[in-house]
Amino acid sequence: MARPVSISLVTSCFNAAKLLPVTLRSIRQQTLLLDPEASFEYIIVDAASSDRSLEVIREVAGDLPVSIFSEPDQGVYDGLAKGFARCQGDVIGYLNAGDFLFPTALEVLRDAFTDTAAGWMTGYSTLANEKWQPWRTDLPFKFRKKFFLNGIHGTFLPTLQQESTFWRRELMEDLDWSRFRKLKLAGD
Repeated sequence: MARPVSISLVTSCFNAAKLLPVTLRSIRQQTLLLDPEASFEYIIVDAASSDRSLEVIREVAGDLPVSIFSEPDQGVYDGLAKGFARCQGDVIGYLNAGDFLFPTALEVLRDAFTDTAAGWMTGYSTLANEKWQPWRTDLPFKFRKKFFLNGIHGTFLPTLQQESTFWRRELMEDLDWSRFRKLKLAGD
């Protein structure tokens, strides 16, 4: 049996005190964390928030294995780049403040990446109401590589939902980090 993959998860946020609790609780409820052999890290990059974000993180995170970094940045992509640079996991993903994962998500993800050579995976995208109860779940589309490589995606074509997409670390090796940090749109 292959060595189970390790997972890194990043959240980049700014003044997100009202949104962070649902995200942190969803991470705390992950069944993966019940496995003493699991390798998981959670990195939060806060852009020097002026609200209670840091207090909320510390209160809600409890004993969650989380690394918190708070410093000014140039936007969500700059914050994500800072978080990704700190990731040690074999598999990486990110959640925005207010996003959540179902309780078995990371365990299923670890097992799936351990059992396949896939470079990235995406799952169901689920919308929830104000009580965080799911009310709509969308099946992933069949993604055509040639469309994505040519920038053909978006409004009427399939998009990758970041909250349900994870990738192997080596896929970031050739990323133009300078360009990535300057992006402004579609950060969620």
